[in-house]
Amino acid sequence: MSIKTKIGSLLRALLALLILAAAGGIGYYFISNPAKTDKKEEGGEKALSVTVAPITLGTYPVKIEVMGRVKPSHETSIKAQVEGTIIETSDEFIPGGFFIEGAHILTIDPSDYELEIKVKKAALKQAQAALELEKGQQEIARDEVRILEQTTGKKLKNSDLALRKPQLQQALADLDAAKAALELAELDLARTKISAPFNALIHTRSANIGDLVSTQDTIASLVSTDEYWIEVDIPVHHLGWLKTESSAENGSRAHITLSGNRGARSGSLKKINAALNEKSRLAQIIISVKDPLGLEDIKNSKPALVIDDYVNVTLIGKELENSVRLPSAYIRDGN
Repeated sequence: MSIKTKIGSLLRALLALLILAAAGGIGYYFISNPAKTDKKEEGGEKALSVTVAPITLGTYPVKIEVMGRVKPSHETSIKAQVEGTIIETSDEFIPGGFFIEGAHILTIDPSDYELEIKVKKAALKQAQAALELEKGQQEIARDEVRILEQTTGKKLKNSDLALRKPQLQQALADLDAAKAALELAELDLARTKISAPFNALIHTRSANIGDLVSTQDTIASLVSTDEYWIEVDIPVHHLGWLKTESSAENGSRAHITLSGNRGARSGSLKKINAALNEKSRLAQIIISVKDPLGLEDIKNSKPALVIDDYVNVTLIGKELENSVRLPSAYIRDGN
């Protein structure tokens, strides 16, 4: 090996030793001197940026926002009062169909009842004829009694039997019974035509043309279209701000917002239930909405309420004097 080669190998060995020594020194330095973060003292309270506006004292009503459920104020089931087959129905005899009070809904086959009237009329004529015959017998009996008393010179002790008064009373009773039977037959015939007992909407239908119905069968259920109720549960402490309907004035006003952006209606507080809801311990109130389907005021196109729909209700309660109205966004819990 030449001298130059030996010198080069020696230099490379020294360079490697210097690099290792430098790396070890740097590592020892960081181990001996770990990084430290100086803790800064917290400063004082930061200023809160606020917007200032003047306030005005006034008289404002208390507003209570709740949810409610639409219910019919009056619902009834129609049942046949006579037995028979349905032979005719109104075109509106479908769920959602409308009927004004007294409007025809359906007809039960009247044939049997028309025949029954003929039978009762014949029985009435027989009773009338029997009465006339008995009246004739009365005249004969009076003449016979008069002749007998003149002949014997004595008055009869039991003249009622001789004068056929019991027979006359029986004939009069038979006539009254025949008249009553005819009236009942006529009433049954009238009952073959079923009409709406009030302004109503068909809620459910349980029979149709061709069905044989009896007095036990429900034909349909009707709900009144004059008024709907909205049942609402509210905390008891809110009741003091509300007033119910009286003979002199309506109860607290209610603004009703329908679901699905269908519009709004107005109503009034009708009654407060005497008992709390057993589960929620909330007070139960009833809000009345007149003409819920907008049938009486078609020009204004009021949105119709739907039974069992959930709606938002804002109750307008009593007024607060010398008070300030603030947006709810300005109110903070505990302050």
